[in-house]
Amino acid sequence: MIKILFVLYITLLLGTCDTCKKYANNELRPQSFHFAMKEKHIEEVKVKVLTGKNKDGKNEMFRSIGFLNLFDAAEVGDTIVKKAGETFVYLIKKDTVLTFKYYCNGEVVY
Repeated sequence: MIKILFVLYITLLLGTCDTCKKYANNELRPQSFHFAMKEKHIEEVKVKVLTGKNKDGKNEMFRSIGFLNLFDAAEVGDTIVKKAGETFVYLIKKDTVLTFKYYCNGEVVY
């Protein structure tokens, strides 16, 4: 019984890692946005969301899953930037630019 539980645990652990790495490569890496943050909130499923308007006045939203401390560091008026092809998100404050890395099971995904 213990062996079965151990195999199940390893399978779930590796499957989760594979899933978040696939997300990084297939969904996150192609994304591109640049907006001034107007609001931050937590959705019902505890997903942290940053919202704002881009330079064209269109609403933008970013779910900060996998970006440690980004939600806590972001303040209304900061600029959130994500360049296509990268897994980093930049938080631009009045006098500082902070870079946040995407984490998958405790490891940075470049």
